[in-house]
Amino acid sequence: MISMAEFTAYSPFDQHMYVCDQGVCLEGRQEGNHEVYLYGVGSFFVEVRYHSLTERFAPMLIFNKGPLLDRYLADISLPATLLDRRRET
Repeated sequence: MISMAEFTAYSPFDQHMYVCDQGVCLEGRQEGNHEVYLYGVGSFFVEVRYHSLTERFAPMLIFNKGPLLDRYLADISLPATLLDRRRET
């Protein structure tokens, strides 16, 4: 498993290749002209933004906690069956 420090030392091209090959896409959404994807990569997360009009990627955001992660966590909803199990314990 790659560390965040190792990943950030990669060139932007190699970062994109690593995310595509080894990352797990957790969420995707449209924000204006950008397609925004959240990937899990080892013990950290990478946000990838692609501008559909210019067909270019913005610099990736790499994080493992804080406001960027909180923004995604706020959108997660647990299935009712899982919530029911949590109440039973």
